Amino acid sequence: MIKKSSISLPLLYGHPRQYLLHRMKKLAFSISKILIEQHGTKEFLERMPDPFWFQSFGCVLGFDWHSSGLITVVTGVLKTLYYS
Repeated sequence: MIKKSSISLPLLYGHPRQYLLHRMKKLAFSISKILIEQHGTKEFLERMPDPFWFQSFGCVLGFDWHSSGLITVVTGVLKTLYYS
């Protein structure tokens, strides 16, 4: 059985601060690397669609928990890490 979840967040406008993005990239790289080493790439990718896990991951990286921009910023950070 597939578990599905959803979450509603307020819509915010603006851009994340550059110093925060720099720190988020470093921390996301380290956390992703550890998760992949310990649990494998498949497990890491299976966690990505879970909105509660993804929201928690963004909070650990230092983004506001209630921000609708968290998904966009964290996805952008992970995309940057993937292509670098």
